[in-house]
Amino acid sequence: MRRGLSLIEILVALAVMTLALGPMITLLSSSNRVSNASIYEVMAVHYAAELAEQLQRFAGRYDDILTDARIRSGNGGLTLDALLMDPGFTTELETIHDETKAVPLQTSGVPLKVSLFVSPLHPLFSRRRLEARPLNNTGMALLNAGRYWDIKITLAWRLAPSEPPDRHRAEFSVIVRE
Repeated sequence: MRRGLSLIEILVALAVMTLALGPMITLLSSSNRVSNASIYEVMAVHYAAELAEQLQRFAGRYDDILTDARIRSGNGGLTLDALLMDPGFTTELETIHDETKAVPLQTSGVPLKVSLFVSPLHPLFSRRRLEARPLNNTGMALLNAGRYWDIKITLAWRLAPSEPPDRHRAEFSVIVRE
């Protein structure tokens, strides 16, 4: 009497193993994608925190910064939002550098004496942008002394070179006093 496995038993065993391993491989693959996405989200938080901290340090000095910008540009009505969304400044902020760089605030191509220090963007990041909106503080007793701005920091990236450049986005907000 011979003991062994028949071809049918082997095929059934392979089918069961395939059914069990398929979902496990898919789970591992999706776990890897989520892990990579998480890494870029942490990087976005780092980039935003670095800008937010510097913007808050300028609090109380924005009047001086705007006065300097108005004198240099000849634009007496220049506001903080126009300064932070200046095309030249925005382009410099989004440029990928190899090392930490001082990016001067500028107006109409004229650099100011004040700079933001920015870390080099990872190559898969496509946007690092600031957008300022005046904060409506009417009816808020604590905020009545002064003008406040809501500065939105936007970062965008892709997880793979084949994705659109702003497929993934993160927006952060910091409130500063002018």
